Parts: sequence; C-alpha cells; structure tokens
Amino acid sequence: MKPLRRQVLQMILGVAAIPTVSGIGRAQMAASAFAAKLETLEVSPMPGRLQPSLRLVENYEKEFGLTLPADYREFLATYGGVSLHATYPFAELTPFGQRGMIDCFFGFTPHENGARKTWDVHSATDLIEGAPAVVAIADDLMGGMTWLKCTDEDAGSVYFHDPQRRYTNWRDADFYSRFPHLHPEIRQYLELRRTNRLPKKKRGYENVYLIARSFSEFIALLQPGS
Repeated sequence: MKPLRRQVLQMILGVAAIPTVSGIGRAQMAASAFAAKLETLEVSPMPGRLQPSLRLVENYEKEFGLTLPADYREFLATYGGVSLHATYPFAELTPFGQRGMIDCFFGFTPHENGARKTWDVHSATDLIEGAPAVVAIADDLMGGMTWLKCTDEDAGSVYFHDPQRRYTNWRDADFYSRFPHLHPEIRQYLELRRTNRLPKKKRGYENVYLIARSFSEFIALLQPGS
C-alpha cells in the first residue's frame, strides 16, 4: 500500500474530536469574507481553468461520493482554480516551523485526452485516495498539500500534509545533518519530541498538522506572502 494512501486511510479511521459550527451557517457568513480576503491576496485565475460553477462542484461531489463542507463548497463554486502566494500559522507544533504557505487553490480544468492538470481538484483528490472522508484543496511549491476533512467529528477542519513525513521518518540527526542552522522553532520541536513532551497525535494524524477548524477560518488566517 502506498504511504500516502496508508496515511489517508489512517486519518479516516482515527479522528480528532474538534467541534465545528453549522455548515450552512458557516457558508452564509463566509460569502463576503471570501471576496474581501482574496482582494488582499492578489489572486489570479490559473491558466486554462474552467470557470467555476455550482454544476462543476456537484459533478465533483457525485464523482467521489462526497458532501463538501458548505463554506468550501461555496468557495470552490465561485473562486476555484486560483494562484496566490500566502502564508498562515499552524494550530499545532510542527517539525518545519510555525508558518505554512499556499500557492494554489485547486479548481476545474478541461478533461483533455484522458488527463487533467495537476491543480485540477479531481486529479488532486484522486491522487490522495481519501474521498469521501478527505479531499485535497490546495498545494504549495514544495509539494505539500492542504487537505480538508469532510466526515466524522473533525469534518470541515483543514490540515497540512507533510509529504516528507518528518514526524515519523526523520530522526533528530537527519534534521541537523540536512540543516546545520536549524531555526529555533524547529530546535524547540525536536527537544520536545526527544523528551516526549509533544502533545500526543491521533492515529493516522502523525504527518498531518491542523491549520484551522473550518475552511472559513483558514481563509481568514491567510496573509500575503513576502
């Protein structure tokens, strides 16, 4: 079984109990906030994207047998398929610092010759093989993906998936050999890990890191990248 598939399956089975507000209420509150925030981030449509629409979102949900959280559903139907350069804070300690970045929100592309672009939301969701519980919504230039939970107690929560799986695969020596001048935040993380003082992570969540408890909260956290 592929490591990424195993990670997604474990994440489906072991959920973190995170309260969320009503999906419908969240979407209603988010409508104007999305537009205001995106103006500050100077987003641009991805080249060759299909104009997002509710019909495309419904087809996507049907294909993967899922129901998207209401706020992300509205975002995808209105703004899906945009590039940007933004950063955000993590809601938990990570082995790569306390801020992440995002360079693209996935959207819709024409299905030409049996293939779609890598930033197509169909292709990205198919790649992680997590639907209907987990879908891929964005990525960064370093290959890290942003995931959204669609089911269970943490439905609506946004996570970053570490493709290098540093929590489970990297020893302290790996960090110091690759990066002799580690940032103090990462040194602190390693010290906490070495002394077993990190908060215990749920099974299946070892290499994913909480960003926000809803997509609307995630959007509100985004700041223009430097």
